[in-house]
Order: sequence, then C-alpha cells, then structure tokens
Amino acid sequence: MMATFGGGTSSILYSLIRLGGKLDAMDVINGILGSLVSITAGCFLYTGWHSILVGAIGALFTCFSMPLFDMAGVDDPVGASAVHGVSGVWGVVAVGIFAQNPYPLETTNGRTGVVHGGGWYLLGVQSLAAVCLLTWGICSTFILLWFINQIVTIRMEVQDELLGADLTEHFVRHGNVGVSRALSALRSVYDTSEIEKLKGIGYNPGHDLNVDVVKNLAQKKKYRLSKILRDITKNRKMGWNTPKTLMPKRRFKGKMDISTLQDQNNAAETNGKIIEHRDFQTINTADSIGTHIAWVN
Repeated sequence: MMATFGGGTSSILYSLIRLGGKLDAMDVINGILGSLVSITAGCFLYTGWHSILVGAIGALFTCFSMPLFDMAGVDDPVGASAVHGVSGVWGVVAVGIFAQNPYPLETTNGRTGVVHGGGWYLLGVQSLAAVCLLTWGICSTFILLWFINQIVTIRMEVQDELLGADLTEHFVRHGNVGVSRALSALRSVYDTSEIEKLKGIGYNPGHDLNVDVVKNLAQKKKYRLSKILRDITKNRKMGWNTPKTLMPKRRFKGKMDISTLQDQNNAAETNGKIIEHRDFQTINTADSIGTHIAWVN
C-alpha cells in the first residue's frame, strides 16, 4: 500500500509536468502498476518510507521507459514491457539498496542493503540476478516465439490488420475508425460478405444530433458558447430537463368535504359494521380523483 501511494503520487506529478497541468490516464495507471511490480521482490524487507521511495522510483522508471519502447518500434500498446520489465529489474536491484536483515529469517543470509550499512555485496548479487533474469527472459521468449511462428503465424495478415482485430477476430464493428474505407478497398479482392452483415456498435444518435446543432449555431457569429449551450439545454430540450418538466405538480382547486366524511363515519359506527376499501367521492377536485379509505369500527 505504501509503494502504491508513492507510485501514484510520482506518476501524477510526472503527468502534470509533462502535459502542462493535465493528466494522462496511461501514465497514472501504469505508474501505479510499476510501483506494485517494484515492491514485489523485497516487500517484507523494507520500512514504510523505503517502500514509498521504491514505489515512487519504480513508477517513474515505468513512465520514462514507455515512450522509449514506442520509439524503438516495440508493439506494446499497453506499456507491459515498461511495467513488468523495467520496473521488475528495478525491484530486484532495490533489494540490494534498501533491504533489512529479516531476523530470524535467513532470506538475506544476515546481510543488509547499502543504506543500512551492509556494503555493496548484496547490491552486486541482486544486480547479477537482474542480468541473469533479463538474459533468460529474452532468450527463452525469442526461441519460443520463433518455434510457434513456424507452426502458426503470429502476426496477422495484412487485410486483417487493415480491418482491425476487433472486427476479424471478435466480430465487433466500431464506427468512425476507417472500417468502411477498408471494406470498400478490399471488397474486390477479399470476401467481406460476412463482415458487412455485422451491425455497428457505439452509435449515439443523441450525441450526433447535439453536435450538429452546435456546429450550425457556431457558424452564426452572434451565437457564442454560452448562448449555444443555453439554446441546447433549455430551448431545444436536448440536454437536461428541469425538475418541473419531469415531475409536474398537480394542484387541487377544491377542498375536502369534511362533514360528508363525518356523516358516513357515524353511519358506519351505528350499523356496527366494518367497511373496507369503500370509495368516497367526497373530494371536489378538478380531476375528480377517487380516494380509497378503510374504516374500522
């Protein structure tokens, strides 16, 4: 928890500085995930403040390395390489810097990290472990993917890339993402009959209607933003409706005839009978509403 606090804080500050006061959800989310990965190796070896520091540094490593992977041409749209790779390496190395001796456990063989006066031995061991893990991960992944690619092609075909995996693999058709143009271009050389039968999702006619109204009103110079919003929300009633419109009040013009109710009550008591759910049309209103009253003797 302390590591995620540090990672979330540092990633938010990073995003605000990078974007001039705005937040990028990818920076914040992956920053917090990077802090969790960073604290995993030595979560029970750190103090509270060291946990915050390890998580904050891990989040910054994640945020800084994500654009580097994009520049290198790595196909990683969610930043998993930065979160689990870079922050994972930092988490292994951080044990050699901040670890305490978890006596009576023998996890570190009685050694501590650099900041606790344990020297450089534990840091060297953790750094060597990080190099070994990187070598093993890269080599094993390359060999496995090469072997799988000989049997089943890993990369999608060109036409599937143009149409998108959502459409070709999951049969979900989005609008305004270039699918229609790709279908028209491939129709003469690729069987698109099954794909064209799919119905689009995510279409919001109300949104399009409001956008068209704003566009038309904005073309008039006398219409400013405040007047456009007022025209949409009140005059055209396409935005919000007032509570008075949603819940109209029903006003009673007449008054209740109390004497009639009392006479009928006395008659019921005289006869000694129980009258249940009897309709008394004794309320003189504009709508002539019948009131159901149960009398018990």
